[in-house]
Amino acid sequence: MKNFFFFLITISLFSSVALAGERDTSRYEEKTEITVKGIVTPKIVQYNTHSPIEGETLLLTDFIKTVPHRWMRTTPIIDNTNLTVSNISSPFSGTPSALLDQNNSTLFAFEPQENGNYSVTISFAEPTVVRSVDINLGSGIIPPKKVSVSAVFADGKNGKLISRGDFSPVLELPNLGNPISLSFIFETPHVLQIADISFTGEQKELQTNSILFFAEEGKTYTLYSKPHFGYATYTPDPQPLVNDEKTPIFSLPPAQKNPAFHNDFDGDGILDEKDLCPKDADSNNTDIDTNGRGDVCEDPDIDGIFSIKDNCPFVYNPGQEDKDQDKKGNACDTEENRWTENNPFLFWSIMGGIVVLLGGIMWNTIRKKS
Repeated sequence: MKNFFFFLITISLFSSVALAGERDTSRYEEKTEITVKGIVTPKIVQYNTHSPIEGETLLLTDFIKTVPHRWMRTTPIIDNTNLTVSNISSPFSGTPSALLDQNNSTLFAFEPQENGNYSVTISFAEPTVVRSVDINLGSGIIPPKKVSVSAVFADGKNGKLISRGDFSPVLELPNLGNPISLSFIFETPHVLQIADISFTGEQKELQTNSILFFAEEGKTYTLYSKPHFGYATYTPDPQPLVNDEKTPIFSLPPAQKNPAFHNDFDGDGILDEKDLCPKDADSNNTDIDTNGRGDVCEDPDIDGIFSIKDNCPFVYNPGQEDKDQDKKGNACDTEENRWTENNPFLFWSIMGGIVVLLGGIMWNTIRKKS
C-alpha cells in the first residue's frame, strides 16, 4: 500500500514538473532546429545570421526546457561590389594580371617611355559600381606626378573621371555611372612598377545577429522566433553569457515555418491579422463606429464597459440604467420615461380611434348625399 501511494506521489510530482516546464510554442511563426556539433565539451557557443530577428525569442531543448540565451547585433560596413575583370591590357610589355592578384611580390613593370605616360585598361564582365581605386606601387617606386582616369559605360559613351589630377594611392571617382572599363594614364619621368590595383564599390550596412547560449555536443535546440502576442517568455540566466576569441562560431540554420503556429489567439474563427480584437473573441468582428477597433475591446466613453455590452457606447454611464428596458440606456435614450414609450399600446389605440372617426365622417357624408 505504501508503495502504491509512493507511486502516485511520484507520478503527481513528475506531472507537475512536466506542466511547469511546458511552453506554448504555437504563438511563434518560425522555428529553427540547431544541432550542436564540433565543441566536444559543453560551453558557450555563438550562432550568426543575417536574417532579421525581431521581438522575443524562445530557445528550448527536449521540447520543454527553456535555455537562457542572449542576442548581439553588429552592423558593419561592407563592400557590395561584384567585381569580375574580363581583361587587362597595356601597350607595354609585362604581365598585367599581376595588377589584380593581391600579391605585392608580383609586379607589373612598365617599359620606360620618353613622354613619361604609362597606360593600362581594365575591363569588367558587366557594368560595375566603382567608387574608389587603391593603387599599390612597387617597393621603392617614386609615385607618379599626375594621373588621368577615363571610363567607358554600357551605352558606349566615354567619360572623363579624373583629368591630370595629382596622384594619390587612393583615387576617389565621381559617380557618373557604372563603367564597363576604366583606363588609367600615369605621368612620371621615373620607372613605374605597380604591385596591385583594387576597387571599392557600393557600400552598405549588413546587420549580423548573433545568439549566445550554453550548449552541449550533439544536442538539438529549437529556436522559436517571429512571435505574435500571447507568446511565452523566459527568465534570463543571472550569470551573463559572454563570448571571447575562443567562443566557437557557427552559422545559424535557416528558419522554417512552425507547424504548431496558430494564428487565431482568441479562437473566434478570425485570423489575428484581420481580427479587430485579436485577444477577445467576437466572431462578428463588430465595429459600430468603424474606427478599425472592435467593440469587444473598445470603450470610447471610458465608463469601464466595452462597446459591445454598453447600452450607451458613446455616453458615459457606468451604471447602465435603462428604465424602460429597451436595451438603450437612460443616458442616451431620447424617449426615456415618455408616456408613449412606457405605454406602447396607446399609440395604436389613438391610431384606431382616428381611423374610426374618419370612417364615421365619410359615412355621414355619403348618407346625406343619398
